[in-house]
Amino acid sequence: MAGVRTTDDGAWLAGYLCSPARGVPTVVVSVHPDKPGGHIDAELIAREVDGLAEVIRIVSGPATRALTGALPPGREVYGNAVRAYSLSLDWLDDMYRSPLHLSQGPQQAARAAHDVVHDVVSMAPAPKATVAPTRTAPVMARGVVLGFAAEGHRAVVAMENGSRATISQEAAVPGVRLDWILRVGQRLEGLLDADRHTLDISGLRQEPRLTECYQPGEQALALVVEVRPEKARLRLWPGKEWTVGLDAVTSNPLDGMGMLLNEGDVVVTRFSRVSGAVRLSVIDADEEEPVVAAPALILGGPPWLERDRALGGKESGTAASPAPEGQAAPTNGFGTALQTTQLALEAARREVAVLRDQSGRVDGGIALAPTRALEGEVELLRKRLASREATLEQMTATVDKLSEDLARRRVEAGRQRKSARAREQQLRDHDSRRHFVAPEAWLLHEVYEAWVRVVPPHDKARWPLPEARSYVVGPRFAASLDHERVAARLPKAFDICVRVLVGASELLAGLDVHPFRSGAGPEDRQKVRKDGATLWRASVQKNTPAALRLHFWRLPDGRIELDSVHPHD
Repeated sequence: MAGVRTTDDGAWLAGYLCSPARGVPTVVVSVHPDKPGGHIDAELIAREVDGLAEVIRIVSGPATRALTGALPPGREVYGNAVRAYSLSLDWLDDMYRSPLHLSQGPQQAARAAHDVVHDVVSMAPAPKATVAPTRTAPVMARGVVLGFAAEGHRAVVAMENGSRATISQEAAVPGVRLDWILRVGQRLEGLLDADRHTLDISGLRQEPRLTECYQPGEQALALVVEVRPEKARLRLWPGKEWTVGLDAVTSNPLDGMGMLLNEGDVVVTRFSRVSGAVRLSVIDADEEEPVVAAPALILGGPPWLERDRALGGKESGTAASPAPEGQAAPTNGFGTALQTTQLALEAARREVAVLRDQSGRVDGGIALAPTRALEGEVELLRKRLASREATLEQMTATVDKLSEDLARRRVEAGRQRKSARAREQQLRDHDSRRHFVAPEAWLLHEVYEAWVRVVPPHDKARWPLPEARSYVVGPRFAASLDHERVAARLPKAFDICVRVLVGASELLAGLDVHPFRSGAGPEDRQKVRKDGATLWRASVQKNTPAALRLHFWRLPDGRIELDSVHPHD
């Protein structure tokens, strides 16, 4: 297992970091002795970067001050913080090549550890020789997967010749965690680069085909890759993504997409085709029905998606980052507030680093030429630096609080999503069509059930259920109930049907029963059929977008013909 070295010699560490003789990048973890709540887990980092970098721990105090004094401004580590130093030494010229990750509490400590691991993964070791040696051509070789590192971005393989090699995401399926597509103990064959100790298994990559994976009506697993207020993007596998609207996730238009789905979640969807086009629906998924296993992306590998697997809100295991220029930022208000604060925090960190650099240069000038002007300048810089550091501490606390609040909101969103799915399941369970062969018999049953619900016991004799022959079910009525939004509101739809059939003024109150006119104006004529029947409309829903309406005909003999139920307009 990877270990952590500890040193109390900051001057030695500075010289070591500036030496090109280091064999691997170096991660330096600083721990503040008086703030244990913000300590960053050096052992965890060491395990994640095993074989990719070394980890050195230093206690904040005299040792880190010595380290700071021996390095250029903005390259130090102090307090509870961590920084990765590459072999290329480019961080000596540009301090932003080696970002500092600070920690004020447990949640930020975990985030700092996560971020520095990604810093290490992105570092390419500098060549150790000025003349490139003769390279050995890659050869086909076999090995067994031993484990994973760098949060699934690397896999360690024991080769048949006794050597060890690593697999990178790019040499398998770019953008997909290796621990999602490979398993420990899996036998692999690929191109072994003996000089670099890497194994390229891109030749084992599989490209699934929809027709071979899923049939219409089956349930499939999908990764939520993007969530917007009115839509979400679901991925069956890399390169196969579909956008779904809110109506594919919930029948309640008051539910926001962010309340029901989280980016990085693996969800169950219903796979279907409409006019040949693929359609994915979360609302139609049934937790009790079997789910088709997700395809393997590597020959001989496991299904790449599993239930209850999630990326924790980070696509393909990568850290959340500001939206690229020209690309829309998340529209979730709370997520945007957190992202804005994080960007401001990073800007404040950079300003503090610049002020420290300026202060250091002016201090040097004071030592050489102690003048009142320079003394005043350094005092001003010190005040500005103290002010910005105080602001930085406040902003760091704000980010921590926002992050914790966001985590709680995600838990609450998961609870609401589960409740919404249970509500949808109850509505589906209420649909008793499967118990009847003839649609007419089912409709009569539902009308009777609605009459039992709607009419109070003491009024049932006064408002009896109309006999089946005393009203007509139109040719479009049963088909209109198959509409997704109507199907989720069947009990309410039949309740309104009963109120219209009974015709009591007390039951019709609030239904906004009015003529269906031939035009949009109030003076337009009511729509009349050739047989003299007049078309009417009653509200099934109110104060909601595309609210449902019941359309019915009043026949010349006084009977009611139920025509259809569908969204307004």
